[in-house]
Amino acid sequence: MGEPSIEITELYQEDIIIASDIMSRAFLKSLSGLYYICNVDRDGFEDRLKKYFQIANRVHIAEGQSILGIYIQNRLIGVAAINEPLYQRTALMKLYFLTRILAATNVQTACRYLKYTHLVSQSLPKKPYFYLGRIAIEPKFQRLGHGKALLNKIQQISQSDKKSTGVILETANPQNVKYYHSLGYKTICQIDTPMVKETIMVRHNSSNESTYQQHNFE
Repeated sequence: MGEPSIEITELYQEDIIIASDIMSRAFLKSLSGLYYICNVDRDGFEDRLKKYFQIANRVHIAEGQSILGIYIQNRLIGVAAINEPLYQRTALMKLYFLTRILAATNVQTACRYLKYTHLVSQSLPKKPYFYLGRIAIEPKFQRLGHGKALLNKIQQISQSDKKSTGVILETANPQNVKYYHSLGYKTICQIDTPMVKETIMVRHNSSNESTYQQHNFE
C-alpha cells in the first residue's frame, strides 16, 4: 500500500467552519494567549474559542489574506493563517472584527482581545515578513510531520516573495519554542501578557539571516 496522498492548498469561505473546528480542538489543551482572551476560567470557554476562530478566519479571508489547508486523502487535517508582508488591517475592518467578537462572546473577551493584540503588535519587528497568526493540526494527526510540512510550505512562499524577509510567529507553549527552534526559527523576544509569556520567533529567508536581533521585554 502506498503512502497516503497529501496536498496543501488555499482555503476559502466555505471551508471556514471545519477549519475553525480544527483550530479550536488543537488549541483547547495547548497553552496560548487565547486562554487569556477567551477566559479559560469561565464556563463556555470552548464555545468562545470556536466562535473566535470562526470570526477571525472569516475576516482573514475577507481581507484577501491566505489560510492554507493540509489534506490527507481529501480530508482537511491542518490549517495555517498567514498575513502577507506589509499587510495592515484597515480601521473599518478592525471595528468590524471587534464588534463581531463582542456580539459572539462578551465585553470582557473583546477587551482582553484588544489588550493582548496591542501587547503583541508592539513587539513585532517592522521589517516586511509573513506573519503566521494561527497554525493548527487535528489532534489525532499531530506528531506525524504535518505541522512541519505546513511550516515549510509557508517558508517557500516567503522565499519566493521579493518583499519578504522571513516568517514571524508567536507561541506561549515552551514545547513549541523548542520545536520551532529545531526548524530554524530564532527567538526575537519574550513578552509578558496577564496570563502567559509569549515568545515571538522568526525564520529568516536564506538571504536575510542577520536582519533581526534578539531582545527581551520584561
